Amino acid sequence: MAKKALLIGVSQYEAGLPPLAAAPKDVAAMLRVLQSPELGAFDEVTPLLNPDLEAMQTAIDLLFQSCQKGDLGLLYFSGHGITDDSDRLYLATRRTSKNTFKANSVSASFIQNIMGDHHHERQHVLILDCCYSGAFAEGWQAKSVDMDLKPQLEVQGSVVLTSSTSTEKSYEDKEGVLSLYTKYIVQGIESGAAEGDGDGYISADELHEYAKRHVQATKPAMKPEIYGVRQGIKILISKAKVDKKLEYRHLVEKYAHNGEIAIVGQDILELRREQWEISDEVANTIESEVLEPDRKRLRSLERYQKAMQRVTQQSYPLDESTIEHLKDLQEALGLRDEDIKPIEDQITYQYRESRAIEFFKRGCTEFHREDYQQALISLTKAISFKSNYIIAYAFRGWTLRRLDKESAEADLQVVINSLPQTAEDYMGKGVTKSLLEDLEGSLSDYTEAIRINPSDYLVYYLRGLAIFKVGDYASSINDYSAALEIKDDHAASYQQRGVARHFLEDHEEAISDLNRAIYLKPQDVKGYYFRGLSKRAIYNSQGALVDFRAIVKLLENQTDGIFYHQAQKYIAELGG
Repeated sequence: MAKKALLIGVSQYEAGLPPLAAAPKDVAAMLRVLQSPELGAFDEVTPLLNPDLEAMQTAIDLLFQSCQKGDLGLLYFSGHGITDDSDRLYLATRRTSKNTFKANSVSASFIQNIMGDHHHERQHVLILDCCYSGAFAEGWQAKSVDMDLKPQLEVQGSVVLTSSTSTEKSYEDKEGVLSLYTKYIVQGIESGAAEGDGDGYISADELHEYAKRHVQATKPAMKPEIYGVRQGIKILISKAKVDKKLEYRHLVEKYAHNGEIAIVGQDILELRREQWEISDEVANTIESEVLEPDRKRLRSLERYQKAMQRVTQQSYPLDESTIEHLKDLQEALGLRDEDIKPIEDQITYQYRESRAIEFFKRGCTEFHREDYQQALISLTKAISFKSNYIIAYAFRGWTLRRLDKESAEADLQVVINSLPQTAEDYMGKGVTKSLLEDLEGSLSDYTEAIRINPSDYLVYYLRGLAIFKVGDYASSINDYSAALEIKDDHAASYQQRGVARHFLEDHEEAISDLNRAIYLKPQDVKGYYFRGLSKRAIYNSQGALVDFRAIVKLLENQTDGIFYHQAQKYIAELGG
């Protein structure tokens, strides 16, 4: 039986088709492994680079004409593949242009007819690593094969291996030497790693499975296919070098995962290198070849993730143009929708979460400075980014209460009906129950929040407010003090601790706390009021008058409030 091969590589084209630098290198690599007596052991291997239509058709015809009964004829093509409106495939020649490709390209039907004319008791192998242009990514140039090759190229006793299906992309490694698909075809033969059943030979289906596995590890969206008739997939293409290096490769594949070798696997491989006398250089080469597909895929995922992060930080929600650009990048990187979905979900979640937290904190700050209208806007924005933001609903309900809005009850009911999971959730429920006068339930929720996260000053402060409401001033002081141990510049905790100490008639300590509260928040009307009361209680009338007058000045545009009227009363009482 004679084995004959024709290897066609087309790297240069007419207008409209980009050059493919890898094509001649693909041919050289295939020539090397097929000619090798230890591997392919082909009797005749003919390379054909950049042919025109006549030369390419003639060479294909001569290949299959020359095959006699029992012979094996292999046709390999690396170049652009173009499809017409009826999804018929054409292999481009150097004279092919985008607009007139039918006149200067070899049709799939031509190849099918030639193979069909000479199929009787012969074996035919067709390997297509073809493209027609497409998406570009740095380091990889897109290649795409046709739609449904099966009816166009199947011939009895034949097998067809293709780099991809439908209009999915194949890829040329611009920085490397070979096209992606051809790289693993050659590697599978040269290393012997494609041999799968222990018979010492590599069949078409074994070679396909090896190349497909490694191609998809690198570019998941690329799906090499095999089409065979009458045991064509079992055609033997090459011998396999079964030696210790191949056994070592199989071990590396066993212990490799996501571009790394398992820790215990590293020790096993080191022992095998010593026992089998495999040099570090050879071992490193084998390990790099095995790990490379996963590492390239991970780099592609990382690249997509960084691009997604950049555009999300710049503007969110993403506009249609940006979404389209990301889709182009996904295609260029050879990633499937299921590959990028976890990335998009994670980045979207992180962005929405961070924005929700940002607006919630802003709303809390505005709430504590009694800018309730602005707080309402910020808290509503926080909820728009995180629809189940329990504590934001609680604070918005609280804000709406301060604004005397009936809609407050709807927000509070959302919180009551929620199922808390985090410390923040329990804190939100505690706020709501306190507003609804369920002080026992409020204290229970605050205590659970502290159990989950004992380092949040705010929940101690809020529990202190609830304890204060039930009249346990001494215990409320403990919580305000705990809050200040965590955040020593929290004006509200100083204020409330001072108020609690005032009610316990510890006026000196009350004045000390209220001094600090007013220093941190000079517009603190409540702080001035209770400091004035404590000064009055210890007969510091002048000091009390200063504080009550400060209240009148601060509230000169809000004269209908209780603090304003009480301050005026005490000023009159103290003779001011």
